[in-house]
Parts: sequence; structure tokens; C-alpha cells
Amino acid sequence: MQFLVFTLVIFCFVKPIVGFWAFISFAAFLEISIVIANLSKFKVNNKNDKYNHKEEEIIRQYSFFFKFPSISRILSPTFSAIQISAVPLVPYFLYKSLYPQAFLIGINYIIASILAQRLNPKLSLQKSLGKVSLLNNQERQRASNELETIESALQKLNAENTNSLLHTRNKK
Repeated sequence: MQFLVFTLVIFCFVKPIVGFWAFISFAAFLEISIVIANLSKFKVNNKNDKYNHKEEEIIRQYSFFFKFPSISRILSPTFSAIQISAVPLVPYFLYKSLYPQAFLIGINYIIASILAQRLNPKLSLQKSLGKVSLLNNQERQRASNELETIESALQKLNAENTNSLLHTRNKK
């Protein structure tokens, strides 16, 4: 998918107006799809109280990441590519006096950033923990706790999925 994003960026340099509409249509389609998928409430199946309150909250907060982990792993770098593409496109569109297009690409930079972080919270938390000097102790502790909670919820969710898969196979 990143290849498609970068192909559309090149197309924007060759045919700015047509390329812009192709790029923004592709980005808007992905963004709207993710937003619509996130609108459906993810009900946490907490039988036998296996998830604590923090884990339930994290699962609800990053519902798409927990519902569709493989799609999240594919789309998160795609949104990062959409975000990175704003770096050459905005100045180019400004140079070509295409101000509305530059503005929309700039807005898309912010939207893609938010969605990339929502689709892969582990990566964004690990990156923020890597920037030790930029975070104070309280922010570092919050990010570390949130990362641990995500890891714990993922382990429990994977164990539940494995058990249900084994249970289904044993019935057949």
C-alpha cells in the first residue's frame, strides 16, 4: 500500500491537479473507512474477569487495533506514508499556486498522523519512550504503563483466540 501512496505522490508531480485528486481520494477513502470502522463500539468479552479495568479501557480506546491486528499492521505504515508525502507535496503545490490543494494535504498530514498512532499504539508508545530526554518522568511512566497494559491485553486476547480455535477444531 505504501508503494501506491508513493506512486500517487510521483503522479502529483507529473500532473498536479489529477494527481492531487487521485491522492486525496485514496487517502480520504482509507481515512473514512477507518473512522467508520472505529464508530462501531467494541464490546470487550470479559468472561471470568480476565481483563482488569485498565485493559478493558485500552481495548476500547484502541478497538480497531485489537479487532483487526493484521489490518492495523498494514494500514499504519500506509498512513505514515501518507503523512510523509505531505513534506514534498505541500511546498510543491504552494510553488504551483495550488493553495487549496496544499491546505488539504496539510490537513491530511494531521489526520494521517492521528490514525497511524491509533492503528498501532505499541509503535507510537515505543517511539515516545525512546525519546527519553523529551519526556518528563510522569509522561514516561504513563507511556510505559500504557504499553505494558497493551501487551498484557494482547497476550490475554491471543490466548483466548488460540483456545477458541483449539476448542472449535476439537469439536469437528
